[in-house]
Amino acid sequence: MQPPEHRMKRFLDRHPALKWVLPAAAGYLCLYGLVIHYLRAAHPGIDYAMQLAAPWAAFACCARRAIRGPALTRRAWICATAAIFLWASALSINVFYQLEPQDDVTIAHLPDFIFFMYGAPMLLAFSRGTELRQLRLYDWLDSIQVLASAAVIYLILFSVLPLEAGPSQPAPASFVESVYNVQNVFLATVGTLRLLAYAQRGEARRFYSIMFAFLWIYAACAACYNHLVVAYQGYIGEYEILAAVPFLVLAVACLGAPVEQPGEAVASRSVLEIFIDSASPVFYTVALVILGVAVARERYWIGIAAIVLALIAYAIRSTALQTSFMRSQRELREAHDQLEKLARTDVLTGVANRRYFDMTLEAEWHRAASSGRPLSLLLIDVDHFKKLNDHYGHQAGDRCLREIALALSSAVVRSTDLLFRYGGEEFAAILVNADRAGAEVVAARMRSAVRDLKIPHALADQGVVTVSIGFSIYLPPTDATQVCLVSAADRALYLAKTNGRDRVECAG
Repeated sequence: MQPPEHRMKRFLDRHPALKWVLPAAAGYLCLYGLVIHYLRAAHPGIDYAMQLAAPWAAFACCARRAIRGPALTRRAWICATAAIFLWASALSINVFYQLEPQDDVTIAHLPDFIFFMYGAPMLLAFSRGTELRQLRLYDWLDSIQVLASAAVIYLILFSVLPLEAGPSQPAPASFVESVYNVQNVFLATVGTLRLLAYAQRGEARRFYSIMFAFLWIYAACAACYNHLVVAYQGYIGEYEILAAVPFLVLAVACLGAPVEQPGEAVASRSVLEIFIDSASPVFYTVALVILGVAVARERYWIGIAAIVLALIAYAIRSTALQTSFMRSQRELREAHDQLEKLARTDVLTGVANRRYFDMTLEAEWHRAASSGRPLSLLLIDVDHFKKLNDHYGHQAGDRCLREIALALSSAVVRSTDLLFRYGGEEFAAILVNADRAGAEVVAARMRSAVRDLKIPHALADQGVVTVSIGFSIYLPPTDATQVCLVSAADRALYLAKTNGRDRVECAG
């Protein structure tokens, strides 16, 4: 067991940026405390500058992470950056209103709405996973539902829509405080579920880890801060540092944690992660419907509009999801068919391979045995192919096999008959419902097709490439097996080669 100081040294060695980030953060907190205690009354501008420093620093660090990080987590970091931007902007507007008090009450509540809206992009950062292939339509639908929900909640809290002209009737401070606390705990809980569901190490899990720490610290600090503000009616002294702590933690985590570049393996997704992805659009829809029902008693048409918007968004999302699923199924079937075709096709010649020959022969054998129809098997061997390879080279041999495969395929005219590459320079053909006369016709056609190619072969007796063919016939009912059929065709092929090649022989 290593002592704590050794473990700390190893941790700092893996995260070298923390060696200057941590002292800078500690110095900022000490300086902020001194400003609040000694300079607030005489120099309020310095106090406001210290308030704004932490959230804007966190925004810059998140933006840097979004720019420098891999594409896998870029969308999530952009959403988190937008959330911190909204929070910092709301604080900046609030500071401006304190320096320049506004007579317009509606505008004066703008920071409250932006503070609340900070949760919208933060929720979007977790609403869908870190997969690269995502429909942009889903992002727009989720964004619209989140924005609509935030607007309706703002209407419940302040009796007016955001930026709506008219008198504002804010809800009791304790109720507003509870709403903010519920929002913060909800976001932290969603971040926790994402972290627990995503077990794969890498930049995506690091994002969830950073957001998990930030959101829970923010929820705790905001709860204490809001409670003190309500209890002391605004002035809380040095406790204002609580508002800066979570953003300072976020900035330190963004700067201290190294950025991993692409190269992560895509692990299988857990059941919990799939459930969160599937449930997020349902949650948006249900939440917006409930809010619409709640506000419909006071603002009937706004409530109905919220309900209709939720149902339309969900219908569009379901339709798009179903369409995407059907397209994926079609592509999967096409890919499966293509793979199956490749698995049964000989790469060199383009005809069916030996594996597919074995499968087809077994199937056709049983079909012939049950139907009582004859089945013929042809084995075709290229004469003196080894000499051709040695004399002209392997590339010439490959070209020869490809041309012979095309010629043999042209001789197999019925759709039920199939040609295979049996192995090396040997081919095979299975002729369904073909007796001896039919097999002889096809074999003669094959032999002539190869001779008509007139492929030069200086070491062959005829001066061109030829083939020898042996065939056998299965006439049910007999006790013979498919192995017997192959053996008989092989004996016939041996007989054709023995009798001078470039000929056709039959075995019973």
